[in-house]
Amino acid sequence: MKMNFKGLVSLHTLPKTTPLLPLYEAVINSIQSIEDAHITNGKIEIVIEREKQMNLFEQWETDVENIVIMDNGIGFNDDNYNSFDTYASEFKIQKGCKGVGRIMWLKAFCEVSVESVFAQMDKKKRRKFLFDTNNAVHDMSMEEVDGDVPRVTQIRLMGLRGQYKGSCPKRIYTIARNILNHCFTYYVLGKAP
Repeated sequence: MKMNFKGLVSLHTLPKTTPLLPLYEAVINSIQSIEDAHITNGKIEIVIEREKQMNLFEQWETDVENIVIMDNGIGFNDDNYNSFDTYASEFKIQKGCKGVGRIMWLKAFCEVSVESVFAQMDKKKRRKFLFDTNNAVHDMSMEEVDGDVPRVTQIRLMGLRGQYKGSCPKRIYTIARNILNHCFTYYVLGKAP
């Protein structure tokens, strides 16, 4: 069976009022990745990149352009990469995942880049790839890295689409509060870093 990935993405909806849903999906993936790594020092870092830098005289924040999510979880090992590359994957179904969250990334953002350093068979590897509506997963590369390179995964959501910019919160405090509200259950259960 052939698949028109761009058509598949268009079948999904992301209301203009929920532009941060892709960020929430990425943060939940990070929480689950840290949980799968069985580490106690889990860390998630989020960087908001704006359309332009503010100058000293501007009193408001500019529109969000890109969002970068980094974590020190298990990373894109072969199992996780293959799950990512499979639409509606059942790999994490026991965690309530439907295997379609990453499609929301492409509803709100033009392109996603992924870079992940992970451990596999007593070696450290770095996997990089791009993800967009025209090509799905593409330009994947993998290489061995030194054992002292830290395990880290970086998801870069690039180019917030114009129809979501008007309803996307601009203040860091508001974005942080919304993330905490969305992921509240993980904090109550003690599963969030």
